[in-house]
Amino acid sequence: TYQQSNDWQQSSSSNIYMQIRRLLEMGNIMEANQLLENITSRDAEWYFLKGAFFIKKGWYEQAANYFHRAVDMNPHNPEYRAALNNMRSQNTSYREYGNGMGYGRGMSACDCCTTLICADCLCSCLGGGCC
Repeated sequence: TYQQSNDWQQSSSSNIYMQIRRLLEMGNIMEANQLLENITSRDAEWYFLKGAFFIKKGWYEQAANYFHRAVDMNPHNPEYRAALNNMRSQNTSYREYGNGMGYGRGMSACDCCTTLICADCLCSCLGGGCC
């Protein structure tokens, strides 16, 4: 019957998702990704695991996009929401750190030129004709 078929599909996808989670935890990210790519029915869990794959690769922007999609598809899942919130807080921390180091939006063309002029002066004062 249709219900039995649907139950089997859910059980089957649940098993593959557990396998993918184990592979990601063990660091076998390429094998996990290959299994993900073979899944045609892409639900919220698929997007969450794809985001986890991108985290392992260090591709944080892509991970955040996939986590966002998982939350959009299943907004009541606390695991998906926690992953997205974690990505957002890390992104904010990196931006604040970068802005504090002079890499934020506040650096103008004049700031850049001033920095280069200062570097040239320092180089010249230390006896170097050219840096």
